[in-house]
Amino acid sequence: MDKHTFNHDKFNTWKNCPRRYFYKYIRELNWPELSDDYKLGVSIHRLMDYYLRGFDVDNLVNNADQDVQEVWNNIKDYELLKNKVIATEWGFNCRIGKTNYWLNGRIDAIFHDKESGKYIIADWKTGIIPKNPEETFQHIIYLYAFYKCHKDLKLDIKPENLMFQYIKVSNQIDTFSIDFLQNKITQYEDILANKINEIESATNFIKSENCEKILRDCQYKYLCMKDND
Repeated sequence: MDKHTFNHDKFNTWKNCPRRYFYKYIRELNWPELSDDYKLGVSIHRLMDYYLRGFDVDNLVNNADQDVQEVWNNIKDYELLKNKVIATEWGFNCRIGKTNYWLNGRIDAIFHDKESGKYIIADWKTGIIPKNPEETFQHIIYLYAFYKCHKDLKLDIKPENLMFQYIKVSNQIDTFSIDFLQNKITQYEDILANKINEIESATNFIKSENCEKILRDCQYKYLCMKDND
């Protein structure tokens, strides 16, 4: 990834553990995700994408693993899915204000609720919703980028008509919603620019004190232990 381009994983990785950020984004030591949770997430995201594009997914569901079928049965009748689909797996590349930095990412789905007038950015979670959702960077990036780029989708919307929603789809449906407002445009730009400045000016990538608790399955833990020797 270009050093002038950021996404929510970059910001959240830095927040959780600067040492992990160093390994992943500066030394670019990337290991593939092979966990069952990761595989489930990929399957559900692809299934939702096909479904929202209007494809018949019955055959895919019938031949899927049991855990995929269980999650699909939880989400298939969810009320949000009955709204108009604006986009699914929508990729964006957005400049942060007048800086030389950019945001990129891919939004799971965008819906329009005609009754409320809200445009809802949906993010499917097969795991858990973040413990403190409003302290993460994902909703900041997605709300900001979608608002800045909404005319690419031939939309004309006001900030107050935009909402981000985490949607936990496994076991039982659980959601957490975050609204957008006009004053959040510059607020989010400042948050992102300040965090980038903090990252760019760093000279010592110290291991987080809570990293073993936050990142129990960190793929860099053995390398990190070796570097601490």
